[in-house]
Amino acid sequence: MRESVVALLTCCAVGCSVEESPDSQGANPPSGDKLEGVALQVSASRQGIAVENLKVVSSATGQYPAMGKVTREYKTVNQIDGTIEGVALDELGREIDVARLQQSELAAREALERGLDAPLARRLANARRGELIEVAIWLKEPAYRAPARPAPGSSLPRARGEAMFAQVDRQRSAFVKAVVEPFAARLRGRGFKVKAHTHAPLVHATLPPEVIEELRASKDVDRMYLPVTAGPTLKAERMSIHAHVVNNLGITGAGVPVAAVEVGGQLNTANPFLAGVTQDLTFSCPGAHAAAVAGIIRSADPVESGVAPGANLWVGGSCGGSSAELEDRSTAAAAWGARALNLSFGAYTGGVLTELDRYYDSLVIHQYRTVVPAAGNDGNAAFVRSPGSAYNVITVGAYDEQTNLIAGFSGGLDPGSSHGDREKPEVAAPGVDFLSTLNASPWTGSVGSGTSYAAPMATGTAALMMQRNPTLQFWPEAVRAIMMATATRNIEGATRLSELDGAGGIFADYADDVTRGVYGGWGGIGYDCSAAPTTVLATMSLVAGHTARVVISYDTDPSYGSYGTQPSADLDLLIKDPSGSVVAVSASYDNTYEIVELVAGTTGTFTIEVSRYRCDLSPRWLGYAYFSI
Repeated sequence: MRESVVALLTCCAVGCSVEESPDSQGANPPSGDKLEGVALQVSASRQGIAVENLKVVSSATGQYPAMGKVTREYKTVNQIDGTIEGVALDELGREIDVARLQQSELAAREALERGLDAPLARRLANARRGELIEVAIWLKEPAYRAPARPAPGSSLPRARGEAMFAQVDRQRSAFVKAVVEPFAARLRGRGFKVKAHTHAPLVHATLPPEVIEELRASKDVDRMYLPVTAGPTLKAERMSIHAHVVNNLGITGAGVPVAAVEVGGQLNTANPFLAGVTQDLTFSCPGAHAAAVAGIIRSADPVESGVAPGANLWVGGSCGGSSAELEDRSTAAAAWGARALNLSFGAYTGGVLTELDRYYDSLVIHQYRTVVPAAGNDGNAAFVRSPGSAYNVITVGAYDEQTNLIAGFSGGLDPGSSHGDREKPEVAAPGVDFLSTLNASPWTGSVGSGTSYAAPMATGTAALMMQRNPTLQFWPEAVRAIMMATATRNIEGATRLSELDGAGGIFADYADDVTRGVYGGWGGIGYDCSAAPTTVLATMSLVAGHTARVVISYDTDPSYGSYGTQPSADLDLLIKDPSGSVVAVSASYDNTYEIVELVAGTTGTFTIEVSRYRCDLSPRWLGYAYFSI
């Protein structure tokens, strides 16, 4: 298992302080073992306990390039009471105030970049005066609090759910309009072409370099991006994820509104197996890709049935893959009523987060939609594509169901972050040699391979979960937690979490079990930076020798100043056995989820707790799930 999850063992620390270490005074820095020993001693001194009662549960190298600093950072757990705290050391083993360093790094980076992402800065360096450049402008917004969500598991009639979503969207639209429209009106008044978003503080405009330079000093502008251009991330394999088992229980996604946002985006509605699909023609053009994705979600072919054949499906997108148009149609899909959005497209950005990631993170945290992007088809050693690099989404890689191997095309390199320990994708699904629906007779056939086809399997599974328990429509964090907790098909690496398959291959029937409280359970809470340092989420009954998985999932606010390098909060997961002893910890630095897999050492009631390690801007919502394998 990775070092971010630990089944706690007897602690053995290196008894070495900074002053006592001869290396700290010479040319050679202390070794990693010695630095870990120093961290344990610092933490023990702070808490007034013996170093033997502490265990390092996670460590990472912190990168602060604008300040020219590199740190070694450790999270320790107090095995007596479960307290998790951090120690940051420089290369000589001296303790560093990492919170102050992060603030300095942000200020220094803002001074260097002055509100531009790197691609736009390079574009401006070679631009002629008066040349028109399309730019995406993310505006600063005041603190926003969305309407309350229904409590997990509460009774939610469809009409009431629709009314609540309408309120969520209406309130967010009014808030964003007050932020965006005055700024957009000023640009329009100067004769520039402007597209203002209605639910995110985002403006797309076509401007000359001199005006872009002028806007860098504007108090309204948070960051400007060179818009990306996305492309498609190319036997309906529902049986391999056991979706047929759930369908046979009467759960088909019936009545759940789902959207497939596409590059291309038009399908032939004469296909009898896609009857009833809502086709949005704005910006779209015909393409086989949309038909294949739509069929994987909800084909009514009795032989090649979709994962959620009863779902209500909207299909639309952008013919040319314009990020502005894809965002616009995603907003339209949400307004139509989509509770889950499938994104079988992506832009290769080299692991750098863009306005596309920010937009979809906003859609999750502010409008409660579940967003499922494909990881991309650039190869195992290539970065996951945007918006799959976003924090709040469920990114899906692809495997070959016949060989149980990760597809060679499936993207797996993680987005860059301050501590370098983000893990994408979250889960995997079949994506090789698919049969699905076509745009011409005989209406079904071979559609090829791609993570484009893995993503709708997860989206369809989300629709099944939302039919089973309609309150999950309001809890995208819990949808992700359930899907990860039950993704127990190990394709590569560690069974808990690894580079290319994330938590593993998804199983729709296991997700359905947990959704209805069989062999596990789930829940969600509102969470902000004023929460207690440790919060009990739930208890679970385990039998000695049985394996359990537990996941927490929470959001990042896209308004966070360091959005491009780390999430707005860092929450950790602890499991305590019936005696109160900590038996498992997941404590990464830059993920917005934590996952543990443990074998129960005794029969009894185990406690699931979340520990607040860092909270710069409230994540607002946290979902959790547990599953006894």
